[in-house]
Amino acid sequence: MLGCLRALGNLLVLTGFLVGASLFLRTGGATAPAPEPSNQSLVAELLATPTPRPPPPVPTLVAATPTPEPRLPITRVVIARIDLDTEVVTAPLVERNGERTWLVPAFKAGQAEYTAGAGQRGNAVVMGHVSSLHSGDVFKNLDQVQLGDEVEVFSRERRFAYRVFEARAVPRTDLAMVAPTSEPILSLFTCTGAWDPAAWDYTERLFVRARLFRN
Repeated sequence: MLGCLRALGNLLVLTGFLVGASLFLRTGGATAPAPEPSNQSLVAELLATPTPRPPPPVPTLVAATPTPEPRLPITRVVIARIDLDTEVVTAPLVERNGERTWLVPAFKAGQAEYTAGAGQRGNAVVMGHVSSLHSGDVFKNLDQVQLGDEVEVFSRERRFAYRVFEARAVPRTDLAMVAPTSEPILSLFTCTGAWDPAAWDYTERLFVRARLFRN
């Protein structure tokens, strides 16, 4: 009996040894690590995961700068009531006797340099002589213009219509009538009042002012 048990024990030991050797040979003698992913699997994973796109740029709002309208010089003035139809040229701003003034042209009207153009916002100042042997009398009948009269103003082929709203005389030194305005105004003026030999000039200026109503 003891011999049989000893033989059986030896058999179990031998069986266990054979099973352990078989497992050792299969695993290479150690626990195998998990296989690393191949390059192909990494590419497939990247393709499967969409790359987030950056948000579109926010457009920058830039205020448009309006292009200033070119000045339209006055080239002709017509007032039907006083039979006036005169050419207009530039009256240059000059310095005379320590004062800055405009040179009134002879035998035609002159638009004061640097004043508003025809039909444009601002004060368009036009002047002319009332009575002069050497310079003419283009505005000799300006005092006959009445409120509501139409004044036609031309800048070459373009025509603008103004309507008279004021006519009055002011002292020669009063510059309010030639000051800039916020709306399209036409200021026609000439000399009036008494002749002052000391100043070699008239004491007053007659102004006829009109407002643009059609262009």
